[in-house]
Amino acid sequence: MVHGTGKADRLITNSGAHPSRGRTSWTSKPEREDYAAFVGFFVNYLSALTHPPRGQDQAHAPGSIDLVLGGYSYGSLILSSLPALPEILRRFDSSAEGSAAIKIIKTASDLATETRKRLEKREMSEVTLPFSGQTSQPEDRFPHVSVRYLLVSPLLPPVSRLLSLSLSSPFSSSHSMAALEGSTLASNPTLAVFGSDDIFTSASKLRTWASKMEAAGKRRFEWLEVDGASHFWRERGVEDELRAKIATWLVDEE
Repeated sequence: MVHGTGKADRLITNSGAHPSRGRTSWTSKPEREDYAAFVGFFVNYLSALTHPPRGQDQAHAPGSIDLVLGGYSYGSLILSSLPALPEILRRFDSSAEGSAAIKIIKTASDLATETRKRLEKREMSEVTLPFSGQTSQPEDRFPHVSVRYLLVSPLLPPVSRLLSLSLSSPFSSSHSMAALEGSTLASNPTLAVFGSDDIFTSASKLRTWASKMEAAGKRRFEWLEVDGASHFWRERGVEDELRAKIATWLVDEE
């Protein structure tokens, strides 16, 4: 969505959304597991691509991976119900041989190797890699990984309850302030952007929810209401405002 930031990005679609296969579960559990699996894959891929193996010079290794997880509309519900990032990554540190997690790690490592070879052949001055050689060992697979969350057109009750009957998320108005403060969205840098003309959740509800999250997040939670924007961001000029806010947020949080 935001070009020129120097960040790697990937887009995933839920089952049942064009052009993906399968059907939407309407419980959100399979979609949540798919998202968590993708997070594990992407972190393993970036780590294998940029983190030097043991024994090589660590001086030029990147210090961390800055991960931004996003969700639009129904995807915002999935995002808000994800386990905390450390919990997701632990699944990939204690997996049995032959498990899905091990297969994901191998796929990520193989893809990182292919990417490295392809970039090293291109001889482009703007393409630089911190080191060359094999990928890291499992025990030092992850450098420091930080996470931020991006919500675009989040859905609030009653629509959110209809779409994800089995999940609990900070979008529920019944959560106490203590529960909100302990949520992943409040305890990590988060940006929520929505339109004043959203047809699925009124702007007044979104403002009330965003203000509560802002208070719970103690300045880690930011939000923006874009005047004249609908749920689908098709009005003239609103997408530019959305992009500009996200780009500014990405830079400010670094």
